[in-house]
Amino acid sequence: MPGIFGQIVSAFQGILSRGFWFGSFLPVAVFAALNVILLQYVSPANNDLLTRFVSANWVWTAPIVAALIVIAYAIAPLVPLCRAILDGRLLSDRLYALLCRYPDALKTRAANAATESGRRLGEINMVRLSAQTRFAQARADGVALAAADHMDLVDRAKTAVRRLEGDLGRSKAPSMQTLRAAVDAVVNALKENDATQVEDLADIDSRMRDAIGAMRNNAQARNQRLLERLNAMPQDMRPTDIGNARYRSERYSQNVYNANFEFLWSRVQTVIPENDPAAKRIEAARSLLDFAVLSLVLGVALLTIWLPLLALEGNALVPFLLLGTLGPVVVRLIYQLVIEAQISLGEVAQGAVDRFRFDALKMLHIKPPATLSAEREIWSTLSDIAHGDAPNSDMVWTNPS
Repeated sequence: MPGIFGQIVSAFQGILSRGFWFGSFLPVAVFAALNVILLQYVSPANNDLLTRFVSANWVWTAPIVAALIVIAYAIAPLVPLCRAILDGRLLSDRLYALLCRYPDALKTRAANAATESGRRLGEINMVRLSAQTRFAQARADGVALAAADHMDLVDRAKTAVRRLEGDLGRSKAPSMQTLRAAVDAVVNALKENDATQVEDLADIDSRMRDAIGAMRNNAQARNQRLLERLNAMPQDMRPTDIGNARYRSERYSQNVYNANFEFLWSRVQTVIPENDPAAKRIEAARSLLDFAVLSLVLGVALLTIWLPLLALEGNALVPFLLLGTLGPVVVRLIYQLVIEAQISLGEVAQGAVDRFRFDALKMLHIKPPATLSAEREIWSTLSDIAHGDAPNSDMVWTNPS
């Protein structure tokens, strides 16, 4: 029997790609095994089903594996449909608008946070520039007095600077009121005392400048981080994170080359040589995405079916609790894997478009453009024609070789 099993696998390997084994067969096999394990708790008569399957005689192994391969092969074409549901393209208009409320709110909060951080950075920069001038003038005025009769002002300045440094040391953003109060305290101490006679004033001046610089650096880093988060969000938010990831990756061809992604990508893939490293990267990225999408769908189906069945079975408390607690966590991790796999495939696709788009034009017998604007016009015209619109310009054909 092991020889027959090996022959079956070898025969399928000659037909199916490595992407199929990882992207389609592996999720089906894993979740089939999980279903067999859970079936033993619901149906005591099948408590040795898994043992019989892996027994020494291997009687049912080859037929079952062959059946799993057929099931995976039949399910594989449904993965794009599942992707379209997960990214929101096949949702009804009402459900689409309802689900978009949350991502729209997230983008609004992100925009408000970025605006507020930019405003705060601007205020800190103004205080920093003003403080440099005020410190220099106050120091000159204090030296002109040639006296140090207001040590209480020096103590107040120390306290204000120490408070500012304490907030920074605790990674707490000091308020603008605290910053301005500290600047005023240092200015008053420098203005009413001769800095050449009070050693602490030079130290207070230096520490205050360092604190303002640290506040500015922190505010600038936070503003840049919030802007990057905002810019990562698409202009028109999709109802799901998967949809947003797909939109960002596919929007690249439209922004750079004014070409519809689906139109351009399908033609770029036809001109990529099979032995090219780009083809292997595309297959790996696509198989990872297929694996994640199919695992997510099967995981949700497993929870939906088995949680009620285990709840009705009185002797299945432990598997019910394990599936009820770990299942949603695993599904959420797989959902995040779908997002990351979509981003990865998008990055690979962008590189392939940049590299092979002229080869696609040669395949279409279109004269290569001399400028980016001319190329954008070509792709725009082809995309419009593909969608049934009237062309706004003519094409220049080249003689086929």
